[in-house]
Amino acid sequence: MITLRALHIPTDWRWVKAHVDCVLCEDSKGIVAERDGETVGVVILDSWAPNSCQVHLGATTPLVWKHGLHKEVFRYVFEVCGREMILGLTPANNRTALRFNKHMGFRQTYVIKDGFAPGIDYIVHEMRRDECRWIENGPERTDQRTAAAG
Repeated sequence: MITLRALHIPTDWRWVKAHVDCVLCEDSKGIVAERDGETVGVVILDSWAPNSCQVHLGATTPLVWKHGLHKEVFRYVFEVCGREMILGLTPANNRTALRFNKHMGFRQTYVIKDGFAPGIDYIVHEMRRDECRWIENGPERTDQRTAAAG
């Protein structure tokens, strides 16, 4: 069984450094997924602005997503913290992450040429609250309720 809990800095940071390409920021927060007491996934949120934050994620098993890690992240950012968008930077050569971002509903909004390394662009993704199907009042859920009520 996978359980979710708040990120504890510095205790969890060793795992983050080994599995997630991000740097500890003063405003870093996160959610940890554990199975049998071992960390199997982490989502880090940082660079908090009045309307957005940046997301970084890592997992050693896809089960963290089946057990709702992503739903808890979107709920936290959009409903608890009241932000309107989540931003992410993904190296263009990380095809797995690019597919995952698209599956989650992130939209590619910009390409930073050579932003990751010479010859490797950074892809900027965003998820807006009104486009997020993973939260209670997201577009897909609202459409389903409207259709059921009609």
